[in-house]
Amino acid sequence: MIKKISVLCMAAAVFLSAASYAQEEEPLKLVQKIQLGHINGQLDHLTIDIKRGRLFLAATVNHTIEVIDIKNGKRLNKMTGINAPQGVLYIPYYDRLVVTSGNDGSCKFYDGNTYNLITTFHFDENADNLFYDPSSEYVYVGHGYGGVAVVDAERLWPIEDISLWGHPEAFQMDYDKNMMFVNVPHAEEISVIDIMMVREVDSIPLKGMKGNYPMALDETGRRLFIAVSSPPSFVVFDMDSYKQVASVTISNDADDMFYDNDRKYIYISSGEGYIDVIKQNGVDSYELAAKLETSPGARTSLFVPELGALYLAVPEQKDQPAAIWVYEAAGQKESVSPDLAGSPAIDFKDPKFSDNR
Repeated sequence: MIKKISVLCMAAAVFLSAASYAQEEEPLKLVQKIQLGHINGQLDHLTIDIKRGRLFLAATVNHTIEVIDIKNGKRLNKMTGINAPQGVLYIPYYDRLVVTSGNDGSCKFYDGNTYNLITTFHFDENADNLFYDPSSEYVYVGHGYGGVAVVDAERLWPIEDISLWGHPEAFQMDYDKNMMFVNVPHAEEISVIDIMMVREVDSIPLKGMKGNYPMALDETGRRLFIAVSSPPSFVVFDMDSYKQVASVTISNDADDMFYDNDRKYIYISSGEGYIDVIKQNGVDSYELAAKLETSPGARTSLFVPELGALYLAVPEQKDQPAAIWVYEAAGQKESVSPDLAGSPAIDFKDPKFSDNR
């Protein structure tokens, strides 16, 4: 009788374990593909106007900014006459859209509703990544062979131009120390900028790692995340000591990365055709939780915490038009399409609404 009870208990334990495993949600679930039709070549960065439910996509080779209605899942409009757009940034507080050009080095400010051009700044060629700091109301513009221009978003006035040792890629802000981290692949380092002194004050050498393009921060845990292409890795640094504390092998050609503080996941989109999801088990403990197959060249994305959604830019292939693939994050209880009529009031001057596009 005791042996029979023991066998039943073991069977029950196995069943409960299997049921628990089955109930575990995927970190990201593909829920929609928004078809964009024919768009030539590379798709670059994205930004979002949450209030109006508009997603903006820089179509570099097509020389357009694609405007996507995420509520109804369709291509809404396009902005033309932009010379190889790369970076794109929406500033909710001022209702302005900022676009950088890879060919002529321009940085254009548009009205966020009408898309009318407000003003244009000209920098070196290859104006690229953008970052908005709502606390100072400055826009940081990466450009040329090693420049970060600082522009006042309210007065639309240039403030300063910070020199680096190579073309800047992703930016992130350490608000506790008023420091900005900037990926500089050519110099094989992460530049550290004092935003009060408006100059580079330190750097983090990558020690043999190359191709550091995307970046994200865990501000609470004081951890800096980057992805490198050689060797293809997700790498973690202590934000205070600058020491490397962890790394995980990932897919090649990573271009965008986001930290989901609520779920403790890091989402990394890569041109190899995957989204790698890294699970943060502790500030110094990480593992690959999922490797989601996407499409070759789909390297740029945007995670929107307020919607619990990740938007992936998928370039045109022989057998498929360009598209935005929409992923829902685990545990998201509401639709990833915003209900604009019922949108809560948001403080767009809160630092969490800074962007890195």
